[in-house]
Amino acid sequence: PHAPVDAATDTLAVLDVNLATGRTEAPPYLSESELISLMEKNGIGTDASIASHIDNVAARGYVRVCESTRTLRPTRLGVALVHGFHRIDADAVLPAVRAHIERLISLVARREATHAAVVPHALRLFRAKFVYFATHVARMDELVDAVFGGAAVDDDPTAPPVAAPGRTLPKLRTRCGRCRH
Repeated sequence: PHAPVDAATDTLAVLDVNLATGRTEAPPYLSESELISLMEKNGIGTDASIASHIDNVAARGYVRVCESTRTLRPTRLGVALVHGFHRIDADAVLPAVRAHIERLISLVARREATHAAVVPHALRLFRAKFVYFATHVARMDELVDAVFGGAAVDDDPTAPPVAAPGRTLPKLRTRCGRCRH
């Protein structure tokens, strides 16, 4: 064991200095099986619904599934949405809220809680999250504009934000498509 060090009064001798050059690398993309394991670990989905959750995020353009490796590569849209949701409400991109609701649903299925108690609780939770998100949606607009710069949504997260030659594209917005609010 070492004696406690008081940074204000103690003097320490430097015994060695080593300068190393290295490079930080992003972690590898998740495979479908790794994502399924994480969903199961966090109590998200059921055996019957997990595959459809993965299909939905791919169909909506948030990820691309690499056919040869079955890894999920986030698209620029997916990355922008995750970062945008995280800026507004970090719980929206973390598994805790979804897992909490799944646990409540399981309690109803096992008759340890009632539908009449769980549904109003879930509605209150999501209404509060919706109201908070709606009042802070400008943060999402700023991020989406910064990521895409008004260019088309591309499925390559490293692609520069440029529109096709000769084409001007509108800026992406998170506001309502009907009323623009």
